[in-house]
Amino acid sequence: MKQFEIERWQAAFDSNTARLLAIGEKHPGKLGSVRPFQGAWSVAECIEHLAITADAFLPIWAEAMSAEDHHFGAEYPFWWRWFLAGIENPARMRASTPERFVPPSNISLENVLERYMDLRIKVRRAASEMYASDIGGIKIQSPFASWMKYPLDFSFDLWLAHEGRHLFQAEKG
Repeated sequence: MKQFEIERWQAAFDSNTARLLAIGEKHPGKLGSVRPFQGAWSVAECIEHLAITADAFLPIWAEAMSAEDHHFGAEYPFWWRWFLAGIENPARMRASTPERFVPPSNISLENVLERYMDLRIKVRRAASEMYASDIGGIKIQSPFASWMKYPLDFSFDLWLAHEGRHLFQAEKG
């Protein structure tokens, strides 16, 4: 992907929605709280981590969208495309999770999944608003690393790649 495209993003979002629903059906109730092996997150912890991430991004996106100065999105530089590919594939890039994004253990998948699906509605709405407002190029600060800034439109692709990464892990769990 060379730049943000709303149709591509929404299709990937919808695909991930189907994956989440399948995960919920495969791991009903407490089963989603079992860790597949020592040091790995349970399915519920993967989904809770995604909810924590959405909670961190939503206020940043809201603030960026209130900006008066509009910046149109542009093609992503090579290093941003490389970063997206690495984030999406757990085998390609490993990183430790900042403490505030580590989910609590022993949580119910059913409760976490319901909360996360509600957050995802807000994320989809924010992506649509960003696209409609043509403000994709506004720089935002990463909620994960204070030294990292990237364009608003890129952050939605990053969020989606990150979601895909943890859905892959949850599907394996």
